[in-house]
Amino acid sequence: MNTRFGIAIVSMLLLLFSKSATATQSHVTLTPEQHKELIVFGMRAMGARVTPSDVKNPLTREKVEALVATGLNLNGHLCAEMVDLRPIQLKSKYEATCITYRGGSATTTYIIDALQGVAFEQ
Repeated sequence: MNTRFGIAIVSMLLLLFSKSATATQSHVTLTPEQHKELIVFGMRAMGARVTPSDVKNPLTREKVEALVATGLNLNGHLCAEMVDLRPIQLKSKYEATCITYRGGSATTTYIIDALQGVAFEQ
């Protein structure tokens, strides 16, 4: 198993099965399809070849945010804590705002292409 992939899987599992310390300030409701797309983003960032139709049991919003934060970090971006996650007007694209460093207060906003598994800083 690739070391990077193994670390990513362990990180994802820790995030998904631990109580998250993140607190999203946004109250934007995501549809079930958007939840699936964001799960695909996290999984593709880890190297998995999945599509939204492969996601059978969507996760809670909290767990989706943890998976998105992991996906951002695997894309080489810094996301210590998710502050806001919302869809934008482009299909399957999202805006995520994170506290950049653990214990810090500075934020960074990223644009996510969920179905490609990539993100870039806005």
